[in-house]
Formats: sequence, C-alpha cells, structure tokens
Amino acid sequence: MEYLPLTLLPQRLSTIRNLRLSFDFTGPPPINLDLYWPPSGLNPIMTFSKRQKKWQNIWSILAAMTGLRQLDVYLRIDSEWNILNLKSAAELLGPIKQVTRPNNFVLSIPIPAMYEGMLLPHTRVLWAAQNGWKGSDPWDDLPNCKIRRV
Repeated sequence: MEYLPLTLLPQRLSTIRNLRLSFDFTGPPPINLDLYWPPSGLNPIMTFSKRQKKWQNIWSILAAMTGLRQLDVYLRIDSEWNILNLKSAAELLGPIKQVTRPNNFVLSIPIPAMYEGMLLPHTRVLWAAQNGWKGSDPWDDLPNCKIRRV
C-alpha cells in the first residue's frame, strides 16, 4: 500500500473506486513507545518508529484516495495487541479516522468486542479484563466504518 502512490500517477490513484486489502500487523501494535515495551532482543525505538510510520502512511494514503467508494480492510494481528488500553487505542485509531470518503468502509479485525462487563470466553479474557475498558468499544467509534469481528 505504501508504494501504490509511487507507482501510479495521482490522477490514476484518484480513479480507484473499490479496494480490498489485507494488512499483516502481527507483533506489537504501532503505538507510542511509552505505552508498550517490546520483548527483549528487539530494538524498541527502531521497531516502534517503523511500525508507527507504516501504520500512519497506510491510512494517510487511503484517506487521500478521493475516488474511493468501497474499502474492505482485513487487519491481521496477534495476541501482542492485547496490551491496548483506552489511551493506546485512541492513538492507534487516530489515523483510521482520517478515512472518511468511502461510502462503504468495512474493517475486519480479530479482536472481540470490549464492552465493560461483557462476559468473554476464557481465551479472550485478556483483551478486555486486564486493560480497564469502560463504556463502549473504541473500535465502534470509528466514523464511516463498519467493524466486522473475525
């Protein structure tokens, strides 16, 4: 996705109407280093600055696609994302909120809903219980975006 604007002329990029993408963001979430410390052996500054830049670039490119009408994004992540709390989720979702043009925007994520007091299966309890979720799930607050739990 990051190379698409480099391979297409801007006027061609704006003619794309339908786009279906799958992103692999396994490993730590692309959030501020202060909000997470990676496992030993990884260079935290390099790891996070690259991941944050990539995450922000992808969503900026999608937001700039003026002709986009249908956007389907499947986000592949793993259990390292279970460290998300309200503050880190707000930072993570900020770039996605830039994408407002598609009439139909579906974001598929393998994260269960995180409503307060929700009973979760034992394997998914970490997502909500340990991170102090209160009120509604922040993924549901994305404008012009339907969340599909996969």
